[in-house]
Amino acid sequence: MFLKNKIFERAKEEDPIVSNAFRHVLKGLKVYKREIQPFTEEEVQLLIENATNRLHRDFYTTLYYTGSRFGEVANLEWEDLDFENGVCHICNKSEYQTKTRKSRIVPMHPELIHTLQERKKSIGSKYVFPSPQNNSRPVTTLQRKFPELRDALGIDPTKTLHSFRHSFATHLQKKGVTIEVVQELLGHSDIRMTRHYQKVDFATLQEAVGRL
Repeated sequence: MFLKNKIFERAKEEDPIVSNAFRHVLKGLKVYKREIQPFTEEEVQLLIENATNRLHRDFYTTLYYTGSRFGEVANLEWEDLDFENGVCHICNKSEYQTKTRKSRIVPMHPELIHTLQERKKSIGSKYVFPSPQNNSRPVTTLQRKFPELRDALGIDPTKTLHSFRHSFATHLQKKGVTIEVVQELLGHSDIRMTRHYQKVDFATLQEAVGRL
């Protein structure tokens, strides 16, 4: 529908037609964005423990423990990691910009520090996750193997790699972390976006109603 609309608009510019008959159809069209669901804590551990290879395992671990987007993790460089102080810098770079165009820092979980310190021993690239084909470039996709693993583990097929980010926010919220702190960790400029990421599970809802 979008393409047809553009074709009609171009036709108007070139004068073969005087009006876009398709405009009214497109105007009333509603596009529903599928909501990404978080993994449970058990699913996160299953995915990490059963990852196809070390690259995937370490990447999933970093996605989860930093709450970062795929591109932010893929473009991590060793100089962005401060192991001594336990800090991960999510930075804008000349070849990569974060979605919000803002840099942020994320404290590193002990599990993540251990994973990345071990990884550094065997990676001869400035990138933490270089491409298997060219270690002077960051990895670009893990999409082919991830669905195979997710399906083999019987995890909801609507959940994606981005679900690790949603899981980070949701699991922190379940453990009592305030939404303002989660907002800072995720790098959201608008707290309404953070609320969208936080999912309250059914057990929490049951417990809340039980207080009546």
